[in-house]
Amino acid sequence: MLGSGRWAADPFEVEGINTRAELALAAEALRDRINEAHMLAGVTIVDPASTWIDAGIEIEPDVTIRRWRGPQPACDVDFYRIDGGGHTWPGSPQTLPRFLFGSTSQTISATRVIWDFLAAHSR
Repeated sequence: MLGSGRWAADPFEVEGINTRAELALAAEALRDRINEAHMLAGVTIVDPASTWIDAGIEIEPDVTIRRWRGPQPACDVDFYRIDGGGHTWPGSPQTLPRFLFGSTSQTISATRVIWDFLAAHSR
């Protein structure tokens, strides 16, 4: 029961964290919850156990996410495939001719994805 007399829908929401091991388990559970929501909405995540997506990130159903982990930290590669996307910068305005380059996908913002990746792997 929560302090206001309400029951928690999910016991995970009120579970305490007292050690680094419990913190790791809580982070893993949150990652799994976020990834599951995206996959249920139609996003393909090739390896959900190694893919971390920040809360609040919006991803459309035609995106496939694959992550390769390097032998050392900060050696990861993230690959995003957008079904039906052209050879343009995703999230930017359509400025190049569609008949040559295809449509510019608004499914994700490539700038935001790269910024988030670099922020997560800064030294």
